[in-house]
Amino acid sequence: MATLGGLQPLFSFGVISDVQYADIPDGHSFSGVPRYYRHSMQVLQGAISKWNDHKKLQFSMNFGDIVDGFCPKDKSLITVQKVVKEFDRFNGPTYHMIGNHCLYNLPRSKLISLLKLPSIHGHAYYDFSPCPGYRFIVLDAYEISTIGWPQGHPNTLAAMQILEAKNPNSDKNSPNGMVGLEKRFLKFNGAVGKEQLLWLDDALKDSTKNEQKVVICCHLPLHPKAASAKALLWDYEDVLNLIHSYKCVKACFAGHDHKGGYTVDSHGIHHRVFEAALECPPESNAYGYIDVYRDRLSLIVNIWLAQSLRYHKSLTRFFSRLPPLEIASCNRIEGGGFETQRARDAYCSSNRSRVSDLPLLDPSGVLPRKSNESMRIIISTVIGIVLGYLIGISFPTVSITKLHFPSSIVSYIEDRNSGLTTQTLLNRAWDSSNRNRNNSTSNTDDYPKIYVPTNPRGAERLPPCIVVPESDFYLRRLWGNPDEDLIVQQKYLVTFTVGYEQKNNIDAAVKKFSENFTILLFHYDGRTTEWDEFEWSKRAIHVSARKQTKWWYAKRFLHPDIVARYEYIFIWDEDLGLEHFDAEEYIKLVKKHGLEISQPGLEPNNGLTWQMTKRRGDHEVHKFVEIMATVFSRDAWRCVWHMIQNDLVHGWGLDFALRKCVEPAHEKIGVVDAQWIVHQVVPSLGNQGQAEKGKAPWEGVRERCRKEWAIFQSRLSDAERAYYLSMGIAPRNSTVT
Repeated sequence: MATLGGLQPLFSFGVISDVQYADIPDGHSFSGVPRYYRHSMQVLQGAISKWNDHKKLQFSMNFGDIVDGFCPKDKSLITVQKVVKEFDRFNGPTYHMIGNHCLYNLPRSKLISLLKLPSIHGHAYYDFSPCPGYRFIVLDAYEISTIGWPQGHPNTLAAMQILEAKNPNSDKNSPNGMVGLEKRFLKFNGAVGKEQLLWLDDALKDSTKNEQKVVICCHLPLHPKAASAKALLWDYEDVLNLIHSYKCVKACFAGHDHKGGYTVDSHGIHHRVFEAALECPPESNAYGYIDVYRDRLSLIVNIWLAQSLRYHKSLTRFFSRLPPLEIASCNRIEGGGFETQRARDAYCSSNRSRVSDLPLLDPSGVLPRKSNESMRIIISTVIGIVLGYLIGISFPTVSITKLHFPSSIVSYIEDRNSGLTTQTLLNRAWDSSNRNRNNSTSNTDDYPKIYVPTNPRGAERLPPCIVVPESDFYLRRLWGNPDEDLIVQQKYLVTFTVGYEQKNNIDAAVKKFSENFTILLFHYDGRTTEWDEFEWSKRAIHVSARKQTKWWYAKRFLHPDIVARYEYIFIWDEDLGLEHFDAEEYIKLVKKHGLEISQPGLEPNNGLTWQMTKRRGDHEVHKFVEIMATVFSRDAWRCVWHMIQNDLVHGWGLDFALRKCVEPAHEKIGVVDAQWIVHQVVPSLGNQGQAEKGKAPWEGVRERCRKEWAIFQSRLSDAERAYYLSMGIAPRNSTVT
């Protein structure tokens, strides 16, 4: 058995998704993608044979939809039994998930029995532990669904209410007129629901207690960057918020979105959507197995080379379907998606040391992958032989002494978006052979240049593993080992916009924040060195620009890629009393209630406050915030930052637009009453204005604030109107046809 770095995995298991077998002629999806209903059984049979040949796979996992919805209903039962019988040939247990196509054929009660789900109280969600250090949690994506339950069942009624509220179409499988992630509210999707979320919470608590790494499995994808919006779980946000509150979840696997997908989310969890066996044309496959180590998961896929160039489309399609061969590290990676620094480091360091040793399966068995270049040589050789034969029999009078395929051709084949045709492939090979005949020595100009379109804009010519798209405010030494610079990596960022006259109040406020918080002061009066009388100031970040507001600073110095290391960003005024405030407890309550945008409650009997933000003594939280003491989650700030206007520096009106950055806003935005502060109403910023036309400095500032509010409202309204018109949708309260 091939291993990574010579280490044996803890265990291995097979994976396959969306077989959707039916004994009917081939067809197409609604979007025109070919579907091979009978061949999918051959794909499954090949998977079972390979898994059994492996001899060390402990179990296999089927990610749902074993039969297709077009299967004749009078043959549903016998077809499901036929596919299950094929899975039973595997020398070990198979753990199934129920998909929408399964439910089109049989009720869930029948499926639970046929698929031998380890069901508890008739539910289709369950968990199991293949070894002491790992736990697999299988979710039922159709617990809340209009399919599979009796018509009057509470879960059916709950699903219908969701669809009626979210999908305006009479055909609830149609996304017409729906925008962005709202497209997930289609009848062929579903939700896990509150009861299953409570069960999941208990399972994650238990896994944390027992120090288990957790893999979440679900038919429907759980992250929008790993799948199409039309394929997502309805309540994927609730699931993500829950698993993000624990550190034990390492990966989420899914099916349903037939093209597959992969991403690393903001909490370092790997999301892999497996390609559909149904859409594999003859001579190609979509299955594999996963080796599980203590610190990583390795996905090994099956490779079948096309027998001749008449299958070049299948070959190109196959290479485009190859998933990342190694899912970096199972350990949690703090920060943003795969583009984040730590995720990039984990992936790149893993691949530097291990990718060359990753095993690949070919039709004859296990073939160790010596290197990327070795695989390219093998593929080039096979294609070259076939091409030589075809060209030889087509042009018997032409003598071709040398037909050379540059190694870069393989990368073209691997690019799913290249649209490379056979003729282009031949032309490139022919041009290359001509150049080689005319040059007796190798030319460095012929060596393929790096160009990675998925890199950040402007960095396309860099190899991905050198790209660092994010930064932070961590202070580093000028000496020693860089890996030893940071004793503590702060998880939260607190910013105050300050003048020196408020130094004592800021000193008291800063002392309310632990070493888990980075302190950043924006100085609107230009005085920075005087703050060194406070010991904490020597460890803080100081940014100075005279007579500017906190939103001016935030737009220019708090870009989401700069603050991506921080889970929460506090953007606060200087005139806040924090005597009754505990920052760590505040964070706990924010996480408990799933708030993406929040603020502490304001003491109702002190200072000038909005009624809606005043502290309510009988609540932990209530809904709404303003812009005085706002706290943003990392994801919410990425949206809000883009909404801040460069020229509107006061931020008036921004608080009423924050709801656009979270969904559902009434649940994700709130005031934390249990941790409250006092607004001291110090008009320091007003004094930074300029007296003119007989008006005091503060009057000019206040007038500018009101103007900005009106301008912002107008811009936002115009932007929304322009968007809907561009989509062919009449804006609300509009007579446009």
